[in-house]
Amino acid sequence: MRHLWMSLLLVSASLIQHAYANGVIANFTLEFKAVPQGEIMVLQNAIEDVGYINDMPVRPISLSSPDVPGQPVNVTAVALSATRVQLDWSKVIYNHPSYYIVGYTVFFKEFGDDNPWLSKTIMGNQTTSLIVDYLKPYTLYTSRVLAFHEAGNGISSSYVDCQTHEGLPTDVPPHFQCKQESETEIALSWDHLDPNKWNGYMKGYQLEFVKYNTGTNYTRMTFTSGIRENILGGLEPFTKYEIYIRAMTNAGLGPRGWCVQSTQEGTPIRGPVITQWLPDPAHPMESVVRWDHIPEEYLNGILTGYLFTYGYSKVGKDVREFPDMTTVQLDKFTTTYVLRNLPVYTETKIEIYGLTSVGRGVASTPAFVETCRCPQNIYSAWFENKPYVSENPDGSVSGIWPTYLKGMLDQMCGSCDYYSSSIYWDRSKSGHSPKRTSENNLKQMVADNVHMHVAMFGRAEIETFQSDFKYVSVIGSPGIAWVVRDPEAELDKTAAIMTSLASCWPAIIIIVLFSMVAGIVIWIADCHENKEDFPNESFIQGLYHGTYWAFVSMTTVGYGDKTPRSFAAQIVAICWMLMGPIINGIVIGAITTSMTSINLEGDPKIYGARVAAIHHSFEYNLGVRRNAILNHTNSDYPSGKIYTDNDQMIGDLADRFVDGILIDSLVAADMADKLTERKLKIAKLIPEPAGWGIILSGDLLRMETEIRSYVKFSQDLIKNMVENATDGKLEVKKVETEKDTGLIDQDSPEFKNFVKFGLISYVVLAILGVIWEQIFKRIQNSKIKPFSEEHRELLEEDLAESVGEFCDEISEMINTMSGDHERELKRLFWKKGYSFGVDGWLREKTNNEEELKNKIRYHEIMSKDLGFFEKWKKGKQSAMSAIGIGPIRVSPAPQPSSKTTSQQTLKEHTAEQETMA
Repeated sequence: MRHLWMSLLLVSASLIQHAYANGVIANFTLEFKAVPQGEIMVLQNAIEDVGYINDMPVRPISLSSPDVPGQPVNVTAVALSATRVQLDWSKVIYNHPSYYIVGYTVFFKEFGDDNPWLSKTIMGNQTTSLIVDYLKPYTLYTSRVLAFHEAGNGISSSYVDCQTHEGLPTDVPPHFQCKQESETEIALSWDHLDPNKWNGYMKGYQLEFVKYNTGTNYTRMTFTSGIRENILGGLEPFTKYEIYIRAMTNAGLGPRGWCVQSTQEGTPIRGPVITQWLPDPAHPMESVVRWDHIPEEYLNGILTGYLFTYGYSKVGKDVREFPDMTTVQLDKFTTTYVLRNLPVYTETKIEIYGLTSVGRGVASTPAFVETCRCPQNIYSAWFENKPYVSENPDGSVSGIWPTYLKGMLDQMCGSCDYYSSSIYWDRSKSGHSPKRTSENNLKQMVADNVHMHVAMFGRAEIETFQSDFKYVSVIGSPGIAWVVRDPEAELDKTAAIMTSLASCWPAIIIIVLFSMVAGIVIWIADCHENKEDFPNESFIQGLYHGTYWAFVSMTTVGYGDKTPRSFAAQIVAICWMLMGPIINGIVIGAITTSMTSINLEGDPKIYGARVAAIHHSFEYNLGVRRNAILNHTNSDYPSGKIYTDNDQMIGDLADRFVDGILIDSLVAADMADKLTERKLKIAKLIPEPAGWGIILSGDLLRMETEIRSYVKFSQDLIKNMVENATDGKLEVKKVETEKDTGLIDQDSPEFKNFVKFGLISYVVLAILGVIWEQIFKRIQNSKIKPFSEEHRELLEEDLAESVGEFCDEISEMINTMSGDHERELKRLFWKKGYSFGVDGWLREKTNNEEELKNKIRYHEIMSKDLGFFEKWKKGKQSAMSAIGIGPIRVSPAPQPSSKTTSQQTLKEHTAEQETMA
């Protein structure tokens, strides 16, 4: 080692020697001439850092040297990475005549390391930065810098500490092991990593795992440095995994330790994909189900087979959240299964599972097979009951029920793509005839070999029949018809009217007797004083005149040809005038009633009446409740007659064997023509909350809810069908004790016949009258002689004389009226204060010119009227002259001779106007 002498001067250095018992404290200065290159660092470290030289405590005050460079100042150390540190310092100023600074030397070592210093030199005085590398990560280093020249090293700087950055762990966790724990878990374990190999803060461990050979999509987990085992959960069964572990510092991760391990075998995590499950169009009650194999990545083991399960998730409207499933186990090569004999209107849920040695896996996505609501063949049992169901000659059926049920099933079942149902009315499911003889027979034979039993009469609130079947009320009945004989249809009105009129003879006798009595009394009272009207030559003659007067007075006609004059006769007349109209009204009312109304026999009541009804029917039960006599006996039927046919009941009613029959109102409406023909009528409808419905059985039981809903919302359709079937024939004829004869009823045939007879009579008489008139004229004309000149002269004289007399009378009348008017006007004017002057009537007390003007206008109007009369006379004379008649002699009308006369006439007429007002 090269030695350089140097001068080391400790100026005012205080070296403190501690003597615990008897030591001394001293200050002294040390001077060194030369120190080896490495020793100077030891010396400075002992003085500055350790504070001891050997066992002697020291404290530096200052360091100086005249022969070598001084201490570098502003020394800093910055870690650049886990293995590199950069030192920087200020340029050392050194002025010496013989030497100059050649470079710098950096001394470094781990903090607290007793080993010699490591050094690194950089040449040049201008360079003041040096990077030290190849250091240990996450290690504290102590450094010093000194300048040197050719003669030797200078004094080193104070030490600076710098810790390198954290590094990556240099080794894997030892003894890393993987072990199967379960089908979803793997157990891991490892030993703790040597602390010297962490190269940083022991942050912990990181686990990474991924499916074997599937890529780099790792799942990572972090643990603290104290954990040395773990269990990986949530893994896929029967799957191989790559698992890695690394130590971890803040700088990052160290090298990886790894293992490969698989989980235990499990069940499939996905079911097979069902690719086909819809029903076969050719076989709607079957379904072919196909599916694909489960991919291997979802098996979690070795596939051993499939588990095929199915159950009814919905039966009709009944939804089953957890249906009872039927299980069929299949081998692993089977991917098809056929479901046969599926019920109608059901939804079948299908699920398929994959099987391994461990068990079944996850179910497939459920598939649902829905069959049609209705079976392909629907069978009906029925009995003939018009207008509901009737059999045609060709064996088919018609009526309300076939039409309605066909529409109902088409709407409810036609929405199914595979629906091809048809209703069989000619056979049951077992092949037998579905036709029943009666409603009672239909009730007794309700069974599952048919789907619908048409039709049953029952109350609307009934929903079940014999506990196993369902009853659906469809057609509400207006009521039960009470059918009786129609007395009006049996009535001969002409004979009845004549009989009624003939029955009025007591009233006629009464009015005749009263009139005769009144006639005798009035004749006795007035025959002495009024011999002209009531002569007293004989009693017979007096009775005639008195009775005639009594009849005329009683009818209020009163011709006036016979008038009582004596006081007694007038008293008798007053009394008779009070009594006569009353008696006349009673008689006329009785006759009118007999002519317009006829007494008829009332309809029988159900209570206690002999009633016919279909045996054990709803109507039969109604008759029993109303205490009617049913199944009545006679010589032909000693044990009682039982009815099973409507025609039989109608015949017995028409033959008066029974008093009435109880029958469904719509059936009665359909038989209206037959009832009218047999002179029967519907007397009344007995309201009953009942109607006709169907009984459901077999597969149609599942459609109960839909059928009830359809019935509810098709009431308008039902109503129209019923109305079309009955055609408005459901007419109830109410009981009338008096029947109108129809004489004053414009719609009655009697009135029409009367009008027809009257018109015919009028036309015949009119024709006969015209003929007679023509014949009479010819007879008269044959007697008339030709017109001669002598006849003409006589006619002109007679006519002229008549006209002259007429004109004279008119003139005299006008003159008389004019004189009367003038006199009245004079009195009126004098009364109001007028005086007659030169210019006419003047007012002495007042000058009211307007009033005078009005009166003058009135005079002008009267003058016009007189002028019209004069013109009429002249026109009449001209007409008479034109036909060859001589002039008419008419007295001239008075004409006003002067202005004064005109004014006087005006004033008189004005006075008359005021008087009238």
